[in-house]
Amino acid sequence: MNNEIRNIKQEQFAHTLMLKDKNIMRSSIRFGKTKVGLMTIKPNEKVLIAYPRVVIKNSWLSDIEKFGVLSENISYTTFASLHKLNEKFDYIIVDEFHKLSAKQIVSLFKLIDKRLLLITGTLK
Repeated sequence: MNNEIRNIKQEQFAHTLMLKDKNIMRSSIRFGKTKVGLMTIKPNEKVLIAYPRVVIKNSWLSDIEKFGVLSENISYTTFASLHKLNEKFDYIIVDEFHKLSAKQIVSLFKLIDKRLLLITGTLK
């Protein structure tokens, strides 16, 4: 897929995701799921990005810098640390959500205030 078409599809996907509060984004690898996730962050939202491995956090940090997203309201946590958080977030993005355990899912739902986006590129 060329970059122009991919950008159009990403914008359409992000717009569709913003129409509802709880979404699952399941798409092929190299589509730009991280970019789409960043496009769905609304101004002044308190955001949590949860991930299974630090390499995924680094990917988010890289894309945040690349796309110029304001990041002062974004927090990060591993799946294993979800249970340690005691605050609510306006928006939670969970990358590689298919790797969440049942216990981690329970912890996750205690943190959600408004919106949730679950992302996976693993099509099973």
